[in-house]
Amino acid sequence: NDFINAAKEWEFLILNYKDTAPILETAIVNLFRCYLELDQPNNCIELFVDSFFFNNYIIEKIEVKELLDKIHSNKFRNVEKGINLPIFYTIVDADVVEIQLAFELFNDFLGVQKPTQLLTRIDEFDENKFMFYIEHTCSPKILMHSTSFENSKQRLDERLSLANFIREKSPNNKNIVSEIKSIQNILVIQQGLIDLDESKIYVNEQGIIENELQEYKAIYERFAVISRITDKGKVFLLKGGTLTTYSSQENTELEKIEYSNNPVFDIYMELFNSVKDKFLNSQFGIVAYLSTRIRHGVLVGELRPIFETHNLITLKEGKSSKYRRNVYWDLIYGNYEQISNAQKEQIQITLSDFASKIDGVIFDLIKKHLQVFKVESNEEGWFNYEFDLNELWYHSVAAIYCESFEDFVQGIFSVLWQRTDENLEFIREKIQNDILDQFNTYFDEFERDIIYQLGEQDSEPIRKSIKDCSTEIQTVIQKISRWFKRSEIKAADFKLSDLINIVAEYATKSSWQKRLQLKREINFDTNIKGEYKTHFADLIRIFLENIIKHSNDNVYDLDCKIISQIEGENILKIIIENTITDLSSIDALRSIWNGDSPDTDKLINEGKSGYHKAFKILTSDLKCSKNGCLTTNISDDENLFSVLLSINIKDLQP
Repeated sequence: NDFINAAKEWEFLILNYKDTAPILETAIVNLFRCYLELDQPNNCIELFVDSFFFNNYIIEKIEVKELLDKIHSNKFRNVEKGINLPIFYTIVDADVVEIQLAFELFNDFLGVQKPTQLLTRIDEFDENKFMFYIEHTCSPKILMHSTSFENSKQRLDERLSLANFIREKSPNNKNIVSEIKSIQNILVIQQGLIDLDESKIYVNEQGIIENELQEYKAIYERFAVISRITDKGKVFLLKGGTLTTYSSQENTELEKIEYSNNPVFDIYMELFNSVKDKFLNSQFGIVAYLSTRIRHGVLVGELRPIFETHNLITLKEGKSSKYRRNVYWDLIYGNYEQISNAQKEQIQITLSDFASKIDGVIFDLIKKHLQVFKVESNEEGWFNYEFDLNELWYHSVAAIYCESFEDFVQGIFSVLWQRTDENLEFIREKIQNDILDQFNTYFDEFERDIIYQLGEQDSEPIRKSIKDCSTEIQTVIQKISRWFKRSEIKAADFKLSDLINIVAEYATKSSWQKRLQLKREINFDTNIKGEYKTHFADLIRIFLENIIKHSNDNVYDLDCKIISQIEGENILKIIIENTITDLSSIDALRSIWNGDSPDTDKLINEGKSGYHKAFKILTSDLKCSKNGCLTTNISDDENLFSVLLSINIKDLQP
């Protein structure tokens, strides 16, 4: 039991027998034991780490559990906070929480918040240890739990900076080279997802002017003439909402002549209502993009998978209103002998009721609230474009000074955008407050019902799912509310292959119950102008989500492929094909699209409208020829369904 003298003997052997592996290994194991018995944890850690860097196999027989327990019970107060501490916890593959704590203690000891702040201080450390620390301890998993970063992008940027530093020091480190490429791809996808989230509220103003309003030019000319009549010194002006004429000639008997109530205002209102209708309801209008980018599966895909992931709701049985049995909780409570079969059935009833309430909130949000307000037909719509006539009268006065039809229309657009901004602020508040309150109310009711049925202890598994789901919903609701801002981002030019990766990630997230096994065959890649980024994203997303929608309920992995190739100089061909998993859908797939023009009603509504929206994107937003830009095919063996998109990219490239 003379551990002090024994330690000296083992230290001597280590110092003098480094080339004799069996002696060295035995000496290290026993010296570690002596230090542990002498309550010298710092010496244990230093011996372990130094031995690892001498020969990383030589420490395999050292038992570290007792040391870890001692440090844990002392809450790390009995150890130095130098670089050896986080390295030791990394080498022994300790619990991630313990590694995280060692990482944070080391950073605090050095007065830094982020590992990159140490890159200029490498001379303060043994270089091998420092490089190990930033490569292995400062892993994405550890950075993910660090409170020094506000979001995942900051964590990825931090890890990328560390990886680039390592590559400079070790250019042949293949793992780091691979990781850098992976992080860069993730950052591209992440930024792409942010860009898509920030470009949902959109109106193609130029498309409206060029394609929807040309017939109104003559009416505008009449407005211009009537509002600025000049004839032999007589000038007609608006005054107090009435069109009057004044003359400066002494010999005229006309002192004041009143025409109609207000023909200028009447014509302005005719034009305003026409422009408003196109701004809202045309294929280039806000409702069409709102339908494509939010209401058409996107909002559901953002919210519902969270509840599904936490096993709180299931899908409905076919087209019925009945929800599928939640077998997850049958499995969880299958071994709870104290819970009767009647109680288990009541759990299913409560789960089904909760699912119905959640789907009701989502349905109302899409079908009632995220719609245009209309007196009598939809007074629950949050996009309100009803105007006070006095307000519009002032706008009609301002419109008199427009120099051209385009200038006049832009003036009306400005009025409509001002109202849109007010609507969007109102919608953000409604989502952050009313919608979130509805979800929270249903969470609380659900939890109370489960506790009443099972008691505090037995209901704990479901209550944990409720709590975790509720926490996640709070975050997602904030994210969704941020969709409702006017799209003002100027997206950078993008690579087609990057966009495909972004949309694949987006589509995969939208369905927890299905997974796209997407193969990419990029035979042609190119840069495309940033202004078309969201249009391409919407286009590809529609068809990837259709693969999920038309799949067999019992198939989880969905095999599909996206191919890009060039035909001639400018025709980009994008082929999206998938294995048909639901044979009963073949007839529907055969007739899913055989038109050459979109149904405007389907553009601004949801339900079997994806192909109409895609065709509109191709022909209106991407300016493709209507002839053959969208075709579908079913293979002879009825195994594959494919969509062919033909896009002239001559004017779409930078």
